[in-house]
Amino acid sequence: MNDPSASGPDERPATGQNPGHGANPGIKIGSGPICPRCGATINNLWCVACGWYGEIRPSKESPKVERPKPTIADFLLLALGVVVVGLLAFVGRATTPELTVSPMRTFWMWGMIAGGVSIFAAVHVRAFLNLKEHNDQFHWIDMVFRPMSIWWPIIEWFPKTRAQVSFALWGLSAVVIAPLTVGGELLPFVDVRYHDRSSNLEEAMRRSQGGDGPGSASGKGGPGGGRSGGSAKAKAIFRVDIDDEATESGGPGGAGGPQGGPLGEIEKDPQLQRAMAELNERAHANKVTGAGGGTGPGGFGQKVSDGPADGLPPYAVDCVVLGYVPDDQGSVGLVLAASVDGKLHYVGTVRKGLDEKLLDQIRSRFRELSRSRPYLGVPGLQAKWLVPKITCRVRYEKITGSDTLEKPVIEKFTKDL
Repeated sequence: MNDPSASGPDERPATGQNPGHGANPGIKIGSGPICPRCGATINNLWCVACGWYGEIRPSKESPKVERPKPTIADFLLLALGVVVVGLLAFVGRATTPELTVSPMRTFWMWGMIAGGVSIFAAVHVRAFLNLKEHNDQFHWIDMVFRPMSIWWPIIEWFPKTRAQVSFALWGLSAVVIAPLTVGGELLPFVDVRYHDRSSNLEEAMRRSQGGDGPGSASGKGGPGGGRSGGSAKAKAIFRVDIDDEATESGGPGGAGGPQGGPLGEIEKDPQLQRAMAELNERAHANKVTGAGGGTGPGGFGQKVSDGPADGLPPYAVDCVVLGYVPDDQGSVGLVLAASVDGKLHYVGTVRKGLDEKLLDQIRSRFRELSRSRPYLGVPGLQAKWLVPKITCRVRYEKITGSDTLEKPVIEKFTKDL
């Protein structure tokens, strides 16, 4: 018999043979990889026709590591830093009002707001791109209309996303803190002298002088007289007419003078009361302009011309000397206060107008009037303090945003040194 299978393996050439002959007829030969054993198409990791399987190669992807969840302590620690910096900025703002003026504070306020918005916007875009790498369902429009849908996953990935969360909080904090600590416009509970609006001081003058029109300054002055030159007017910060034209205000001994009645709710210290009485007496003697009757800032004082003949600023006020600030050149700056609503108010430190003769006269009084603590607290000012017995008349341009006198010049001392 010529049965090839009986005489051993078929050693005939494979010419004309079909690979996969004898395989399961249900398996179709396609374009995929061919089984090296039976020639069938392999659609899986193994051949379903003969059971052959090749080497299973390990995946190139690294195993996913579960991200730790943020704890409440992490958020509290992060927020605490923002709060501490905000409080320090608030304290610095409240204790150094004389070092800043309104235009500069406004500039820094808007600068902080712009910086905070820029930082948050940049971090917001970075957070969106970071989230887009893991979830392609988000669109650019979600950055505007669904910002929290972007930030919730970023917060859940904390602390890996600590930098993004921190910068976002700092940016938002700058936007919130800027108008509170720098601008000062949203703090009505802070004392009036810490506000950044000169209208506060001028409004206090208007209230204390008891009227809005020229009629509030009417009344003949004289001993015990003065219909409207009363104690309320005497408690204001006094703007003196430069040309010394007569005005119908109460004179020395009027209702607001030292002999005319109490000075109001001022400090009970006898030295302060004497200083206040001296200011009141000088104000009446120098013909104070009533509320609403002048052309100066807030309707007070008289401006003679755009360029006064004496070369001094157009407005004047009687002040009391609280102390002095010496310098290395031997000169001094006098720390001045004026009367506002029955209380002494720091209005600035002046150096101009002090010649050598006046300096010698003042220095002779420093030793006998020296004291360790000021009668009036002036935050941030390092000075040598005096008993408030020296009074002077100061010329100035206007009231600044920090409620001090702009370009002050000492005109004269209103009491013999």
